[in-house]
Amino acid sequence: MVDRPVPSHAAAAQAVVSPSGVLAHGYVSNARYGDGTRWIEVLLVVPDGPAVSSGPVSAALDMARPWAVLTEVSVETGAHVCARAQNVTAFDPGRLTPAAGGGDAWRGTYVEIACDDGAGFAFYRVQWDAGADWMVRHPLPLAYSGGRIDRWSAPPMYGAVETVPEAVQQSTLSVCGLRGGQQAPNPEECVSGYGTVVPETARITAQVASTASS
Repeated sequence: MVDRPVPSHAAAAQAVVSPSGVLAHGYVSNARYGDGTRWIEVLLVVPDGPAVSSGPVSAALDMARPWAVLTEVSVETGAHVCARAQNVTAFDPGRLTPAAGGGDAWRGTYVEIACDDGAGFAFYRVQWDAGADWMVRHPLPLAYSGGRIDRWSAPPMYGAVETVPEAVQQSTLSVCGLRGGQQAPNPEECVSGYGTVVPETARITAQVASTASS
């Protein structure tokens, strides 16, 4: 993930601690569109259990409820083509299913989120596909023993989410644009990249800040 530290002049806002939940993150590094190449990054957070929230809650984003971030950045200019952080209602955190080679896999995670990027789509459907052979990894991978931090940027909002993973699922990320009234994605309007799902975690701690003037 591209490291985007919160600017020093950002005003603190909401902080949420949830005892469990699901986090999914992914990116496409070379999505080619008519106006150039884009870096697309997506984050989905589905808190579970009684979440403890502190600080002011934005009208656009309450991190105690399911939420997602979608950003598109021009590879050529570095400018944000679109940036959206919002609560979501069209999503599925996924579920544990048998894997082809034995063990378990986490499948079915998706979210739908709109982003006004000029491509003409009503919204994007983002899917994390575990494939046939990738397994949920037990026990806890050593690399995540100290906690995992996913930072995100959707100006003027910036934030970070910390999890303590008990399982990690490597996935293929698919980002498909759907037009108004369209029921199923057109494979020609999909781009793919790399994704990770944290389906089991001992804690989710999320914080958001804003550089917008109050």
